[in-house]
Amino acid sequence: MKNQWGRIADAALREPVSITKHGRVSHVVMSKEEYQSLKKAAFVAKVKVKLEEGIKEADNGEFSDLTIPEIAAKARREFEQKQRNGEV
Repeated sequence: MKNQWGRIADAALREPVSITKHGRVSHVVMSKEEYQSLKKAAFVAKVKVKLEEGIKEADNGEFSDLTIPEIAAKARREFEQKQRNGEV
């Protein structure tokens, strides 16, 4: 693999490349943009789950003392922090 790294890296710019060990995928090499897109999609999925949980809580009469703008601002701060940390 060391001798083929340049070829693998070039191919990964076009599409993710699977690397196998003993016939099973052990690693995937992809472009930074593809990786960031996947991380963002995972974050959005988590947010959707949290929203669904919040709706269920509201349906059960459980409410937060925060206003909608406060909740949005908090979510925005958390997202921006995750961006700075490279998590999204």
